[in-house]
Amino acid sequence: MNGKKLNEFSDNSLRKIAKEVVVRKFVIILHIWVYVLVNLLLFAINYFTYPTYPIYFWCLWPLTAWMMILIAHIFAHIMFRKGIVDLHTVFMVYHLVFYVAINSFLVFTNWFTTTPGSSRLTWVWWVILPWGVLFIIHLIVYFYVVPKRGESPNRNWLDRKIDEELERMKKKYVDKEGKE
Repeated sequence: MNGKKLNEFSDNSLRKIAKEVVVRKFVIILHIWVYVLVNLLLFAINYFTYPTYPIYFWCLWPLTAWMMILIAHIFAHIMFRKGIVDLHTVFMVYHLVFYVAINSFLVFTNWFTTTPGSSRLTWVWWVILPWGVLFIIHLIVYFYVVPKRGESPNRNWLDRKIDEELERMKKKYVDKEGKE
């Protein structure tokens, strides 16, 4: 931010924003530490209480599920720090994060619940592929239909394309006129 934009805020409002940043950062760090410590404890419980070899690592289930939630929490903090308030952008980022996190968990689940030697990635594709198609549609809508940042919400893809074509026509006309 430049100094001019910062001067538009009062000291009180800047203090509230700074407090929010500090609290959010503290909560993220606290969650990471709790995540690490609890999962180490679960690993130890799993290791020392499982009576036979090979050990079934059930502790990986809460580790991966909790990791998805932690990743979403971290991305929410990053978006807050970057000042992303446009709901279309927030939804796009969340869609991407949850697509990767949840499908990673489903691949993990499928991998550990199917018998070795069989096709390990079977049912998971029925989730990943349709959701991937929907995500691509979301990307198309986000980049081509939704108004850009700072534009009027009433402007759509067609309005932007008309303006771009008008600019090209004007530029071509000015270039043509300037050469003659």
